[in-house]
Amino acid sequence: MRLGVVAYVPRDIEEITPEVAQRVRANGFRSIFFSLQNDPADISDQKARSVREVLAADGVDVGQYWGRYGSLVRPESDHWPETMRLLDETMRVAAQLGCRCVIAPPGSLNPAGAYAPHRLNNSDQAMELLVERCREAVKPAEQHGIYLALEPHTLCILNTPERAKLLIDAVGSPALAIEWDPVNWLTFETLYASGEVIQRTYDLLGERLVTGHAKDISPVNRLVVHLDETYAGNGELDYATFLRCFSRLQPWKTLYIEHTPEEHIPSAKQHIDTMARSIGVSVTE
Repeated sequence: MRLGVVAYVPRDIEEITPEVAQRVRANGFRSIFFSLQNDPADISDQKARSVREVLAADGVDVGQYWGRYGSLVRPESDHWPETMRLLDETMRVAAQLGCRCVIAPPGSLNPAGAYAPHRLNNSDQAMELLVERCREAVKPAEQHGIYLALEPHTLCILNTPERAKLLIDAVGSPALAIEWDPVNWLTFETLYASGEVIQRTYDLLGERLVTGHAKDISPVNRLVVHLDETYAGNGELDYATFLRCFSRLQPWKTLYIEHTPEEHIPSAKQHIDTMARSIGVSVTE
């Protein structure tokens, strides 16, 4: 399995230079995440291919692209035309970059944001709206031969692996996939049994898991329940099970160290490399 990183990359495509690629390589990675602030309509095919060539000259590729479109479901209804415009253009640019996965949040009915809780997020009505949105959103992904990979969370509409499977089956498109971040699906009830959640996710979704994020989760000694993100190896996630399952996916699929301060990236990488060796999993750049 491949290991990439969400770090070291400017958010303006004009600042993607050979020096960026060289810094990525110097830190032991070959695959990166784009979260560009540019309107994708302003990025020509030629510019995207040029950036791809700049990175490739140092052996670096773009494996995930998170654009400016926001979430698929929001409480306001007038966002959708602009969301679809941005998704369509982002997928065009991603294809020219050689990036297989455009990442998007499923969304929430809470106006505070895509990963904010709402009492109706787990309702049938919310799922029906997400199905409707996804049926339209996957069309440019199908056209460009890439994946629309949703990043779920226990607080949003796509709050369990089972609901992810229902969504995929309802939409019926091979271009719809899941970005696998097991921390996002943990609750206090499953915190100390994360391996069971990871295994169930793999069994349910299999190759629809097309890319992943590596971080960790730790309980906080505060009332009522507080679970904080942390870097890989500094929490409770069952990395042995996660790496074992992820390594069974197609070899091009890449796991990215995410939400990790740069000073902790070496430690996170070492934890993943060491754990992988201990269970006989080969990790490449």
